[in-house]
Amino acid sequence: MGAAASTSAAASPGTRRPSCSASGCGERRGGSYRRCYEWNIELRETYFAIRDDIHPRAPKLCNTDGDPLVPTTLRFDLRCPPGEAFERLKSLALDMGDGELLADAERDAAGQLRAVRFSWLERGNRQHESWENTVLGTIAIDGPRLTIEVNSARRSRRIRTQVEERLGEDAVFRAALTESIEEQLARTPSPEEERRRARAREESERLEALPEVQEALRGFLARHWENWLDSKLPALRFETPRQAAKTPAGRERLEALFAEFACHARHATQPELAPDVAELRARLGM
Repeated sequence: MGAAASTSAAASPGTRRPSCSASGCGERRGGSYRRCYEWNIELRETYFAIRDDIHPRAPKLCNTDGDPLVPTTLRFDLRCPPGEAFERLKSLALDMGDGELLADAERDAAGQLRAVRFSWLERGNRQHESWENTVLGTIAIDGPRLTIEVNSARRSRRIRTQVEERLGEDAVFRAALTESIEEQLARTPSPEEERRRARAREESERLEALPEVQEALRGFLARHWENWLDSKLPALRFETPRQAAKTPAGRERLEALFAEFACHARHATQPELAPDVAELRARLGM
């Protein structure tokens, strides 16, 4: 009777089955292990692909030099007149003329330069072949103060060296202040910053309305989208659009990009400057 009860209990649902070694299934289990071992690379790749889709890693923000974004403000005290400092620094704006650089400058009662703000430029761009220049930072002279804003530690070192070479003892370094992107977005702009942004918007709108500027912009965009076809994009898992168009997964990612382009175009203030998605699809054979 005890044997019968034991047999019944072994057969009942939820109870432990006989040992695989006794039942002969050990060989089948070993076969499963071998199959898992043979497919281990594919299984790992699938796992990591699913993990990245569910929990995407935060993007690493970099400038077009490839440097991590570290917004930095350098401050100097000037021991020379603002006009003299401007004359020794203005070539950092490449070949921009005095008329353009001083268009919004402020002067004192005697007509001498008191304050001016201009861009630090470099020819070309490491990531975008169609760009003629790259804005590396902003230089502001305001009376006895010189303030320079850049977006990376490497650019900070470069411009400090430039200032010290050009101004020597007439520029006394005071501080280099860094602020994260999150802190910048959370900070309420000062009244002076608001006024400067308003002036910049007005000037930008005035320039954009000029026919020659619109023509130049259209040419720039045409070159940009031509280069885009062969640029490695994070949204395409660092494939170029031409490469992505050759696989089903790549084409799906391209379709997501095109949908995003179309959405932005619908809400853009200048939809005529949006990419021609139909043309891009045709160029990619989609």
